[in-house]
Amino acid sequence: MPDSGANRREHVRLPSDGTSAEEIAGGKAEGLPPAARVMDISEGGVRLAFTWQGGKPFPLQAGDTLSFRLKLAGSGQTFDVMSMVRHVAPNPQGGSFFAGVQFAGLDGNLRESLKSTLLNLALSKLRAGKPSAATSAAAGAAAPSEIKRSLTTRRVAFDAPPPSGKKAAAPPPAGGARPAADAPAVPERSRTGGRRRRMFLGEILVKQGAVESERLQQFLARSPGDKVPIGQKLISHGLVDDITIAKAVAVQAGLPYVDLTTDEPDFQLAQKLPRELFIKNHAVPLRTEWQSLLVAMAARPSIPVMEDLEVAAGQRVRVCIAAESGLTRWLKKLYNYEAPTRFAKVRFPVQLRVEYRFLDRERAQPVHDLVAVGITRELGMHELIIAGPMPAGVSPERVRKDSLTMEVQVEGGSLPNAMLLDCRPLSVSDSGYAGEYYIACYIDRFPEGGEGTWTRLCMHLG
Repeated sequence: MPDSGANRREHVRLPSDGTSAEEIAGGKAEGLPPAARVMDISEGGVRLAFTWQGGKPFPLQAGDTLSFRLKLAGSGQTFDVMSMVRHVAPNPQGGSFFAGVQFAGLDGNLRESLKSTLLNLALSKLRAGKPSAATSAAAGAAAPSEIKRSLTTRRVAFDAPPPSGKKAAAPPPAGGARPAADAPAVPERSRTGGRRRRMFLGEILVKQGAVESERLQQFLARSPGDKVPIGQKLISHGLVDDITIAKAVAVQAGLPYVDLTTDEPDFQLAQKLPRELFIKNHAVPLRTEWQSLLVAMAARPSIPVMEDLEVAAGQRVRVCIAAESGLTRWLKKLYNYEAPTRFAKVRFPVQLRVEYRFLDRERAQPVHDLVAVGITRELGMHELIIAGPMPAGVSPERVRKDSLTMEVQVEGGSLPNAMLLDCRPLSVSDSGYAGEYYIACYIDRFPEGGEGTWTRLCMHLG
């Protein structure tokens, strides 16, 4: 896919004498040399030089994916990376082709390690009195501390990961809502430097006696660093049920818990409210009380979702937390909607090449001209998470507002052929790097005979 201004790397790019890309693999890698020279490198990608004589076309083009082992000169470190080709051009002097590639789908730990290594290399050049032309131009002959700032400052999201170990502060209860009388008390929170720390869900479960502390630690040690929420993992392994998780989430969020087996929604009220909005947000309207609409959800909603609910209701909205099983059951009763099970699902980290486009749900027509290219981050039996760009004219807000669907073609791995899937976006979030988003999708339809192949793929990866 051609490079765009939004995706250009703006961080310091360092010449990388002696750095190489080896063990190159990918759909078009068969005709390439086994290694390439790295001309320059940044936190977001590299520019590769492939030795290439005339006589046959160069196989790479924008949008292709490559995996390779990056060996950094002067540090002794290697990084196994997945990347997407952004642009390809012949060397004007002949004998080689240049390929600018953007790292894709890398986890935060690898990003941090790569950034730290590049920072050390940049400072080493300065201490040696040999700052590169690219570094000097970008830093304006700055002092080492200024170079460090230029490498670590989040000037563009693509090149700088979010601060490690920090979570955004939870917003206050939406609309100034007060917890109901039976709301669980907000847990005690430790203070460090005068700032309040939100308790982790695991801490709350241990405090409530739902899970033993030692057993929880042993369980977490089995899969360090994965992105599956702890609640989903505990449920999928049979350690707790979704009711226990919902009660813990209510404590964590400072919102009331509601039992949908005894506190039933008002059918007449539900019919007056927009069906699609509540289905999309996995929410159930309960009743009107204290001049507010009480809505049951699985977690504290974002501010945009709260705004949408209040506009639709024409009044303030108060949120309470309910178990996923209860929400799924009532969405079926109220709206005849079979909600996909969102808990007790297991996903596996795997990188496969995908091409995708967004469709208008009613007309089943594409809403943009170009096919986007990305990489899967995780796969599940009926879901996948894609790391890739959003096409021009398609924003996360539009996906949510217009209920767009997706057509996704997956290829690579142990799939014998490319597989075309009809998917429904569940969420679109900024990955923390400019031009890249995480698109979580539920697979609504497999090709004929494809579901079994997909299941075997997931089982093999698991």
